Amino acid sequence: MIFTYLMWLFAALFVVTGLPLALTEDEQWQRLWGGSSALSLGLFAILMAADGLVRGQIRINTSIVRRSSQPRLFFSVIALVLVAGIGVIIAAIWAIFFKD
Repeated sequence: MIFTYLMWLFAALFVVTGLPLALTEDEQWQRLWGGSSALSLGLFAILMAADGLVRGQIRINTSIVRRSSQPRLFFSVIALVLVAGIGVIIAAIWAIFFKD
């Protein structure tokens, strides 16, 4: 249950940190707000995968994949969501700390 609350906390942080990104024109601040927003999105995805493992089901769009009825597909979806979250976090760290 704690994963669900943390997941929605990071979803809210994704929106809250994305709003200043649209309002600033300084490149350094855009990198900071954009990276923070992407970091929140990555943590949301990781917590979504953890919540799915704990509950035994994960919701993707309008479909619910259950561990009991589709075990191979369930673990594939969990792995893909987890890897996507890690990839977004790596991109966020790159955006904040490294210049093009």
